[in-house]
Amino acid sequence: MKKKKNFEYYLIVFLFTILIVVCFLQVLFRFVFNLPLAWTEELSRYVFIILIYCGASAAVLDNAHVRVELIDNVLSERGRFALDIAVKLLCAAVSLVIAYNSRQIIYNASLSKQRRGTVTRSDIL
Repeated sequence: MKKKKNFEYYLIVFLFTILIVVCFLQVLFRFVFNLPLAWTEELSRYVFIILIYCGASAAVLDNAHVRVELIDNVLSERGRFALDIAVKLLCAAVSLVIAYNSRQIIYNASLSKQRRGTVTRSDIL
C-alpha cells in the first residue's frame, strides 16, 4: 500500500508540474510572443481532469475526504463504523456510474469519428 500511495503522490506532483508548465507556456506565447499555441488549452484541460481523479484516489487512501464531524461525534463507535462503510459504498457506486458513463461517451465518440478540438493523433505521433 505504501508504494501505491507514493506512486500516486509522485504522479500528482508530475501532473501538476506539467499543468503549470503548459499554462506558463500558453501565457508566454500568447502575451509575450503574440503567437498562441493551439494545443496548450486542451492539454491543460486533460491533465487537470486526470489530476482531479488522482487527487480523489489519494484522498481515499488517506481517508482525507471532507466529513461532517458533528455526525461522527453523536454516533457510537459501531454507528461510526456503519456510517463509514455506507459512505465508502456510496463513493464506490458514484465512481462506477462515472466510469460507466465515461466508457459510453468514449464509445459513442469513436463511432461518430468525432475529432477533438486541436490535438490529433498526428500531433502526438
